[in-house]
Amino acid sequence: MTVQQLEHLADGLSVSACGQTLVLDRTRVRPARGGHDVSFVVAGTDLAPRMHLSPGQLSTSTWEEMSAALRRVTTRVACGSQR
Repeated sequence: MTVQQLEHLADGLSVSACGQTLVLDRTRVRPARGGHDVSFVVAGTDLAPRMHLSPGQLSTSTWEEMSAALRRVTTRVACGSQR
């Protein structure tokens, strides 16, 4: 997967978490030491999760694997903030 593909995948991705549907927006992928930093906003909230991907994680991931990772991070952040 390329940086552009990841940005396209994440922007508008719907995530079901904590009894609601969340949408990812404003995805940014920036080069960082040892890989890429990925950040995005959960639309309609003040949540802005970040994750780090090694070069191998980005280049070898499928759309399904990356969308699962984004959903996992979003669910963890969104549901954890409701406690």
